[in-house]
Amino acid sequence: MFGQNHGGNGNVNLKEDSRISELMELKAELTRKNKMGGRYKIQLGSFSSIESAERTIKKFEKEYEEYPAQLEYESPNYKVWVGDFTSRLSAERAFIKLKKEFKSAFVFKPNS
Repeated sequence: MFGQNHGGNGNVNLKEDSRISELMELKAELTRKNKMGGRYKIQLGSFSSIESAERTIKKFEKEYEEYPAQLEYESPNYKVWVGDFTSRLSAERAFIKLKKEFKSAFVFKPNS
């Protein structure tokens, strides 16, 4: 943004670079699609069957609405990932709540 004061009347005219709006739209889209890098997640478990993974997601979603859950397939296992934390600290705080019920849970940072 560029500011310019005209004539000392206290008014400032702002001219925003059009690329700022484009970048903000791109960031919002990436956030919606969960493609923002540098985020932390919690893996609740790794399962050989999709049914077991889906049961875990349902159990999780019944108790914890505040964190998004997703099912990931990494051959040969189905993994249940939750959260989209911007810092390791916020992920660890959520992990403290979850580890009592999900014994194999751990915090990690996805490669992609």
